[in-house]
Amino acid sequence: YFFDADYRVHVNGDMFSEFSLRRKDLFRVFNVPVALSVDTAWKWQRTLPYYGVGNDSPRQNETSWNEQDLDGTIRLRLEPINSVDVYALLGVSATMTGDRSIYWGEGNVPLPPQGYGRWLPYLRMGGGVSYDTRDVPWDPRRGGFHSLEISRYQYLGGGDDVSYNDCQLVLSRYIPLWSPQHTLMVRTGWWLQQGLNGVPVPR
Repeated sequence: YFFDADYRVHVNGDMFSEFSLRRKDLFRVFNVPVALSVDTAWKWQRTLPYYGVGNDSPRQNETSWNEQDLDGTIRLRLEPINSVDVYALLGVSATMTGDRSIYWGEGNVPLPPQGYGRWLPYLRMGGGVSYDTRDVPWDPRRGGFHSLEISRYQYLGGGDDVSYNDCQLVLSRYIPLWSPQHTLMVRTGWWLQQGLNGVPVPR
């Protein structure tokens, strides 16, 4: 087993905490090892900046709120062929924005945004695939890493249904240069979200 944990406090009072658990060979399927990963995170941002939304919103529209986020995800991963990982994930997630009484703004700020001022609990289900050809994953000099993860955030609260779909795509290549100490990384990342009633602002 591999454990990793950290806790950070920023100078403005924001707090962040993360914990990870890994095991490469939890059990086997047709003699293929299945890896386990557990990732949890908590963050509390006390003065999260927020700006006006929409084409008609003046540039000076600005506000701030406090926000807490809780996330926990379990992934079961196997490598059916060399360098290709396939995994399924199951998790829970929740976001809480500060009370409406601390919401403030200048001009014609929408008040309040969708999903603001209450807990937003979600059940997360999905999966992904990755293709890793890096020579040394923790200090790569050549090769690449490509991943696609698709998941559904199913809202568990009452009232408006603010469930949404989430897709994250990362493509990266490592190109060796004139010496072993110099490597060029070319990377693009895409994060797409789509919901029937829109994605709530804190998400």
